[in-house]
Amino acid sequence: MDHATGPDSGKKIASDQSMADYWDTDAPPDWSVGFKEGEWDKLLAWYSTGHGFDDMRFDSFIPLMYKLRPDTLKRYRLVLDSVCRGYGLKEPMRAVMPLLLHHYAIMRYQTGIRYELNGTRRMGISKAEVSDIFALAWLHASNPVINEFAEAHDEYMYMWTPDWAPEDNAPGFQWDTGWAVDNKAFECGIDFSVPHENELQPGELEQIEEWHRRVEGDVPAYVGHAAKYYPLQLLSYRARFETTVSGHLPKQYIALARLVLAAMWHQPKPARRALHMARYFGVTKDQAVQALAMAQVHGSDIGLDATFEVVGDILDDWPA
Repeated sequence: MDHATGPDSGKKIASDQSMADYWDTDAPPDWSVGFKEGEWDKLLAWYSTGHGFDDMRFDSFIPLMYKLRPDTLKRYRLVLDSVCRGYGLKEPMRAVMPLLLHHYAIMRYQTGIRYELNGTRRMGISKAEVSDIFALAWLHASNPVINEFAEAHDEYMYMWTPDWAPEDNAPGFQWDTGWAVDNKAFECGIDFSVPHENELQPGELEQIEEWHRRVEGDVPAYVGHAAKYYPLQLLSYRARFETTVSGHLPKQYIALARLVLAAMWHQPKPARRALHMARYFGVTKDQAVQALAMAQVHGSDIGLDATFEVVGDILDDWPA
């Protein structure tokens, strides 16, 4: 990209009313397959301000599909608006864009990272919250993810000079009612501030297993495997996990990020554990259903049967 095409140095991306009101509209989704007068200009304006810098550099697929198949573009917006805004749900969530930022980081989709940074910054997200989202993505998908993000992040910071650099001046994302940071919710009780050897002390395996059963409803297979063959792996990984999820993100967001990821990766057992975690942490049924819908809209419908087949009983037993 040409640096000269970016905003002036020091320009802030202030809170944008179109982004702030995105979830607060009463307008019904549009089921038409044609563009009425003024609709195309309105759609361009939303993308250029919501994702870009008053241009379409991060959303070239929108004008492309308008030229090739405008009917499919309208249907894309139909499902996107329905799911992202949670139409038909009594308690939809606001955390759609932060969840997509996590998802795009894991996909190593640099353009998506940039436009979700733009969108979430317009909604007030802080540098600390963004840092925690990328630390979580690093935990979930290893070094290729964080290397790709480093490129996008460094270029983004150099070109756009966010309002939270070098100092964090953003107010923070407006999370859903009842969502809260709770670092202790992820602690299993083992003291990871002291060194550990390649052996488990009495009771340590039970502490880890009890956390998984209580919070996730089941113990992942790797826990018993590592405890038997490589205890230091289990302890050091657990230490990293607890450190990574301790920060500025609500525990409900972390549970849903894991749910969306497991569903998109077509991993039914982790998806079931993540859904159990979400319910345990107080996520509403509507918010969980919306997160699963996001996995289909932004991921792939191929393979999602495996997830939906194993979570139905949890949803059926979940109070509305």
